[in-house]
Amino acid sequence: MYISLIASVAAFFLWPALERWCAGKGAGKVLDETMNWLDALAIAGFCVIGTNNGLRAAAGDPVVAIACGMFTASFGGIMRDTLCAMPARILHSHQDAYASITSIGAAVFVTLSALNVDVWVRCFAPMAIVVMMRKFAWSNGLRLPIYRWHVR
Repeated sequence: MYISLIASVAAFFLWPALERWCAGKGAGKVLDETMNWLDALAIAGFCVIGTNNGLRAAAGDPVVAIACGMFTASFGGIMRDTLCAMPARILHSHQDAYASITSIGAAVFVTLSALNVDVWVRCFAPMAIVVMMRKFAWSNGLRLPIYRWHVR
């Protein structure tokens, strides 16, 4: 709790200075890339944590565990986007893929758990997959398909 509070206060006060410094150096793209990487690492970690807790709470039900992993990872992003007055990535198909990627990571975790794979592999393999897929999504514009409804 204390680490989160200190990090939040530090970010609140230091972010404007960091943004100005990056803009002055022409490093805005570097800052965006860094934030994307940090976000990818965060959702990967929360995906694994949420899935593991879902497996324990639901007595091993894989569907519940995957949903818990996806919700745990994605809802932090919804809160971030809401507080930053940005469209929530999970709710808009014109944004990069997000929740579907965490669902894949959660499914990998559940599969590796069912196979009794070593805990380090069980945790880091899904995290690596989520991070790589998020990198691919923001670099190549990976998005969910858009349904176009035509009224006649």
